[in-house]
Amino acid sequence: MIGRCQQRKPNASPQAIKDALNDRIRQAIDSRPFWSDLLRRGSINFPNQYATGTATTTTGSTLIVGSGTAWPVSDVASTTLPNGVNDPGVREVVVSSLAGITADSYLFVDAGTPSAETVPVTNVVAAVDGSGGGYVTARFQYSHAPGVSATISSLSGQQFRFGVNYPILTVRSVRDPQTIETDLPWTGAPLVASAYYILKMYVTLAVNLKGALLFVDRIQGIPLAYPVSQNQLNGSDPQRSNLQSPLCISPLSPNESGNMQYEVWPAPTSAYSIDYIYYLGWPDLEDDNDQPPWFIDPQVFIDGAIADMLRTKMLDRGMNRVDPWFDPKLADVFEKKAEKGLQIAIQSDEARCMTAYEMEQGYVFGLGNNYFWNHDIDLLNWNL
Repeated sequence: MIGRCQQRKPNASPQAIKDALNDRIRQAIDSRPFWSDLLRRGSINFPNQYATGTATTTTGSTLIVGSGTAWPVSDVASTTLPNGVNDPGVREVVVSSLAGITADSYLFVDAGTPSAETVPVTNVVAAVDGSGGGYVTARFQYSHAPGVSATISSLSGQQFRFGVNYPILTVRSVRDPQTIETDLPWTGAPLVASAYYILKMYVTLAVNLKGALLFVDRIQGIPLAYPVSQNQLNGSDPQRSNLQSPLCISPLSPNESGNMQYEVWPAPTSAYSIDYIYYLGWPDLEDDNDQPPWFIDPQVFIDGAIADMLRTKMLDRGMNRVDPWFDPKLADVFEKKAEKGLQIAIQSDEARCMTAYEMEQGYVFGLGNNYFWNHDIDLLNWNL
């Protein structure tokens, strides 16, 4: 694709062309609410709530201290940072193993030292050598020596509650079996040796999610209402005290990693599962082997990128201050080609959706809900 663009704009750098191609892909993906080929299925799994022992808070502190607790520290991930972290800030650092780490994790680093900290992971890249290691991107407050520990607890990301009259906190990390770090400091009067419970109320979906389409609870056999606003939930159950099975999904806010969170209401207190259908975005093309959206003719992106390059003056630093390949009129020609190709792809996707809808209407509404229960399936004409 870069080579095709350089044939029309030889003085364009590969990086400039790559940026233009990615811009065109994003524009194409955003040209429809969703493309049928981007639909994917996912599942949200809920663990049993955790309520062993008691917990004590300190006003103004994000640390909660347990008594008789056995909070897991590293049951999701336990690895090291072999090269450490040289300087604070947003850094891409090497991890020995990526097992259990996602671009939605809280990584507890350098346990047992004054520099111990919890960092939200924003990106994960596996090593090409197949070793199981790789790189993570996160914002660090401190420098860390080579070989420091990095762990993730299964309680990380879940919600911590003392009861319906108290704030809902999110667990960032478990520092040891009796110490939890939360996202917000405790602002009320201290609670001493109080009963508590930890459960999953807020969920994130696929990391590459562009938008959620629908949710279904197969245990109850019902679809869940979506989207339901936080205002609606606050009007129905401001304390989140309802203990029924899940009824709806409410968009909440991005978490510290930048991924959208959704509140499941009422939140399950025992092991549970909810299925959902979503549509995903398209990752940037970065490596030579990365592929554009296969359901759109790549010539659409090439023509668009060529148009962008032709209407951009690219001057060298020498005496030559003229771009011989700057041609806005020719850029308009390629722009029209790109627009036409995109419209063809949109119409094709629309036709595919309408065909599926018409077939569904014919079977579901034309034959009746109980037709398949009362008739031999082999008698149906599957060529309709």
